[in-house]
Amino acid sequence: MDTGNFRVQIFDANGGFLSAWGQVGRGLGQMARPRAIAVDQDNLVYLLDASFANMQVFDDSGQLLLPIGDRNAKDGPGVLASPSGVAVDETGRIYVVDQWLKKVEILRKLTRQEGQDILDGKQKKTILKQKKL
Repeated sequence: MDTGNFRVQIFDANGGFLSAWGQVGRGLGQMARPRAIAVDQDNLVYLLDASFANMQVFDDSGQLLLPIGDRNAKDGPGVLASPSGVAVDETGRIYVVDQWLKKVEILRKLTRQEGQDILDGKQKKTILKQKKL
């Protein structure tokens, strides 16, 4: 992540530049205060932005797939105040650390059908678990 230039840069194993994407802004798919980044086994990119208090999920070409999270001072599933760290484990679970709310959100990746159901409005269930630090 190239925080100061509001972009993600991709390099090969030898450090050779492959591509870059991203832009500064206040809209979905843009970056205002990028704080942390993780990439899963399917090359999905999970980017935390402190200004938006959310995590945005991108494909490896920079196409926004899904924003996750909502700023709020009162804690709850999917609520973030100051996201500061993200990691993905070998099972595909995503861990989002919020330093203000003192919690770790643990998410699992949706199946394609679950994602489509949400986009179509058929499924309203939030698939989140939370654990206080």
